[in-house]
Amino acid sequence: MSPNLPTPPTPPISATSLTSPDETQPLREPAASQAVLDSLAGVGQAQYVHEISVLREWLDATLLNGFPLRRTEIESWQAHTPFASALITLTQPAVFVELGTHKGDSYCAICETVQKRALPTQCVAVDCWQGDEHSGGYDDTVLKELRAHHDPLYAHFSRLHQSFFDEAVAGFEDGSIDLLHIDGLHSEEAVLHDFETWKPKLSKRAVVLFHDTQVHENDFGVFKVWSALSKNHPHFEFTHGNGLGVLAVGPNVPQAIKRLCALAASPSTQADAQTLRNTYEALGSSVLYQGRAQRLWRQADELWARTQTAESALDHTKQDDRNLWNRVQKAETDLAHFKEAHQAAWARIAKAEEDLQVYQSAHQEAWDRIRQAEDELTSMRELNTQLQERHEKLLKIAKPVLGLARFIARLKNNSSNP
Repeated sequence: MSPNLPTPPTPPISATSLTSPDETQPLREPAASQAVLDSLAGVGQAQYVHEISVLREWLDATLLNGFPLRRTEIESWQAHTPFASALITLTQPAVFVELGTHKGDSYCAICETVQKRALPTQCVAVDCWQGDEHSGGYDDTVLKELRAHHDPLYAHFSRLHQSFFDEAVAGFEDGSIDLLHIDGLHSEEAVLHDFETWKPKLSKRAVVLFHDTQVHENDFGVFKVWSALSKNHPHFEFTHGNGLGVLAVGPNVPQAIKRLCALAASPSTQADAQTLRNTYEALGSSVLYQGRAQRLWRQADELWARTQTAESALDHTKQDDRNLWNRVQKAETDLAHFKEAHQAAWARIAKAEEDLQVYQSAHQEAWDRIRQAEDELTSMRELNTQLQERHEKLLKIAKPVLGLARFIARLKNNSSNP
């Protein structure tokens, strides 16, 4: 079995000078930024981060109490989960909507932050869960597996809405969505259509996220839409993890978003903006690597289980092999006996054939003698017939003679007795 991977300790909950988007209520559970700075010392950023108040603000809002619970094999969005936790904490949207959820890595990361921060955010994931030309088609097992993870944890403030984007939009009031994440079909036409279709639903505080702004292949057109929209709205873009664009669409976006976008807008703060990008890329990389490590451990566990199963099957196979060998040995013994019996049978058959030949010869001789006897009997019958005929002729001749002899005898008898 694989060992449990260590989880960073949960920072204590405390109030700070950071305020909520309306600048009147304290934010919930900011993390201790010094812990983050210390963790970044290994990537050579700690000295510089101390001088960047915006970076400290965002790092304070980044969850440090563990890695996201849900990390599938689709990694591109996982590198943005540290930023997503800070974003949802600093903006505290009343309604968050994600268009295109697939296996739910990004959506569940945001839901996890809402739960851990106890934020008053209602979350909705909209997806047909049938796939498209970019993600590929898939069956309902993807949604079933996602529900199995999502519903027990987040169903009290979140729902997975299976629908096409154009059909689902009617279920939201105009001006109701504070945070919109567009991550559906990635062609230029589809992304622009999704933005324009859902734009009326955006509130005055609305922020829109575009994923894959750095992908320039396979008919991906997010970068074209991002290039056009970012010219007309304050924005900030992360270039790692296939790119993530943060677009400040509403006129009254939260102050943290204004300060974030100002980093990218001012030439004097470009280095600060790049430091922020590098920081979140480093944090995102740790999420990726830990996720990969967990998947490797799971694969190792599965491989070990399969090995145990294979060894058990091998033991059974060996036993079966022994049983089979015993049966073969028994069969060979039986075969030897059969051969002996077969040879004895052939010997008896040969003897029987010899006896049969003798019998057939005797039988033929007997038939010959019978035919000879029949011939002799026929000859005897013919001779008897001839004898009977002669006897009858003799009787015919003898009768008068016998009569005469009897007469003479009577005469002699009478003469001797006067």
